[in-house]
Amino acid sequence: MNMLIFLVLLAAPLLAAENNGVKLVVPSQGDGWRDPVYDWDGTRFALTDAAQKQIFIYESGEDSPRSVAKGDRIGRRFVFEPGGRHRIVFRLRSDAIPGKPERLYSSSIYLYDPVPRSHNISGDVYGPYLIENQVWYRFSPFGPFTNYENQLRHAGPYGDFSGGFLYVLNEKEDTVFASENGARMRGAEISPDGRWVAAVQSDPTVKILLVNTEHGTRMDIPDSYAPAWAGDSRSLICVSTANPAQQSLRLVRLPSGEGEFVLSSPEYHPETPALNRDGTRALFVSKGSIYEMELKP
Repeated sequence: MNMLIFLVLLAAPLLAAENNGVKLVVPSQGDGWRDPVYDWDGTRFALTDAAQKQIFIYESGEDSPRSVAKGDRIGRRFVFEPGGRHRIVFRLRSDAIPGKPERLYSSSIYLYDPVPRSHNISGDVYGPYLIENQVWYRFSPFGPFTNYENQLRHAGPYGDFSGGFLYVLNEKEDTVFASENGARMRGAEISPDGRWVAAVQSDPTVKILLVNTEHGTRMDIPDSYAPAWAGDSRSLICVSTANPAQQSLRLVRLPSGEGEFVLSSPEYHPETPALNRDGTRALFVSKGSIYEMELKP
């Protein structure tokens, strides 16, 4: 694989912060909620509990979320299946199969009817990832992505996402970006159009590196982590620690890189944010409760 030269860009100056009509949507229960994810039309969202062993669905107008899936390995990564079929895709350990492989499953959000989407007989599954209107997964953070039709995709992030190194390949399997020596990487989110990777660096400084998967061009978002993409890939929201006194939410528009603080208030301690499809609404967790806010298009 050939190392391509990448260009380091600076994100545009941040605009002033606004608190855009924040409203409480789901009050905290037990140890609190985590990791909300909007569906395709924004009328409902999925979320998990603090133990990350259940997936819940909340629909507008309902009194509380309802459980739709359970399992020890569900974790924080789940997506709505494309096509408006009202199905959620998640990981689950298949205890009834020898070797107890971890597989990808899809289930209705109204009736638990798990359908296997991967058919591995051993090992673990990483994902699911929603890229170019398809669900993808992989069997190793160093391996390619696979979809339901067993097609392969190479463009995306690779490496040790638990505090190690990270590199980005293009579809030709050329390395277009590699993390610097001594940098500790803590995960990466590929954009829904597959053109960008938002990689989180935790050391020596906390920041998000936005890397183009074709050319390796890069924009840095300082003092930020927990990136989440809008469904149209034109904006990204993340948690910012630029103000040491309080956490904020930062919105970045692409491809310009222009950023603004959209929430900065001692009333909230935002975590695990999410954007709807066109980036006009955001969800976030604060002290175990789920809040929603309107954003300017």
